[in-house]
Amino acid sequence: MDASANASVIVLDGMALLRKMYPADLEWIVGGQFQEVWLNVSAFVSAFATQGLQLVVFMDGGVDDAKLSEWRERRLNDYKKVERVVGALGRGEAPAKAAWMPPPNISKTVGSAFAEQGCEVHYTAGEADREIASYCVHRGCAAVLGKDSDYFVLPVRACPLGTL
Repeated sequence: MDASANASVIVLDGMALLRKMYPADLEWIVGGQFQEVWLNVSAFVSAFATQGLQLVVFMDGGVDDAKLSEWRERRLNDYKKVERVVGALGRGEAPAKAAWMPPPNISKTVGSAFAEQGCEVHYTAGEADREIASYCVHRGCAAVLGKDSDYFVLPVRACPLGTL
C-alpha cells in the first residue's frame, strides 16, 4: 500500500508503545520475552488492519541536543530504579512494578516485530518527532499515535465520516 496516496496511514511513535508491547507482567528484569512481544505487536497491528489502516512506525535512534538534559534526568531516575530492583532482589523480594523498566535494546525487538507484521519501520538518527512530522505532512497521513506532551498538531483535510 502506498502511504503517499492513502489517508488511511497511521504513524506511530514506536517508543511510546514500548510499555504496551512489553508490559510489566512479562519478565522485565532479565528480559527475553520476545515471543510475547511478537504476539502483542501482531494483535496490535491486526486491530488496525481489520479497519483498513496501515501502520508506519518510527523508532528513536538517539537524543537530540535540545532534549539532552531531560534524557540525563531520565537516566538518573532509571539508575535509582535499578538500585531499588537490586535491593529487592538482594532481600529475596520481587521488585515493585513501579520500578519497571524496558529491557535493554527492546526498541530493536519491537521495531523488528512491527516489520515482521508488514509495517513500514524507520529508525531515526535522533529523536523521531521531526521525521514523523515531515513524513505525515508530505504523505497526508490520517493520524499520529504517540504520547509526547511536546507533539504537534497536523492539519486535517475535511473528509466525510467513515472515509478514513
